[in-house]
Amino acid sequence: MEPLDIAAVGVRTLLQQLPSSTHTGIIERTRSEIEQLDDYVIDWQITASPINPLACPIDLIASCEAESGCAWGFSFDTRGRIAPHLGLKLGARTSHLVAFGTEPIIVSPERVVAIIGAVIRGQAALHYRSLAGHLMKTAGVVLVPGESHRFWGYGLPLGTRKVFHYAPWSQAA
Repeated sequence: MEPLDIAAVGVRTLLQQLPSSTHTGIIERTRSEIEQLDDYVIDWQITASPINPLACPIDLIASCEAESGCAWGFSFDTRGRIAPHLGLKLGARTSHLVAFGTEPIIVSPERVVAIIGAVIRGQAALHYRSLAGHLMKTAGVVLVPGESHRFWGYGLPLGTRKVFHYAPWSQAA
């Protein structure tokens, strides 16, 4: 089985095992359905949003042009979605920005499934800095058993400022 297939089956299975009452839907697209706008070709994408506004949404892409396997891009939440839950405001130009994530990186398909599973279980946190009631800078961390994965956001090194811990998808809002 190819790395893309291993990860796609694993992530799809994690999401499909959730009761439909925990999410607003799962959108899965392949290369022919995706408008290619980046420097790399996106071969597969899956997006899912929890119903609980305090749980972390997922957007995962795969680019499998690399000879060493697939590169995976993770996007978790947007600044516009999370700011009101933190009691903060945003500038209009930054509301669409990813709160934390990464451009495609090489990780094993098993690690991809572990990261997504951890986010679904609520083992993710947003590190942020605010100023005068506005969300300024963000980054994030996902805790996978035995390690943590740090993701950059909008200009903030991890380990600084305030921390918001996301809820599990299964937790009622």
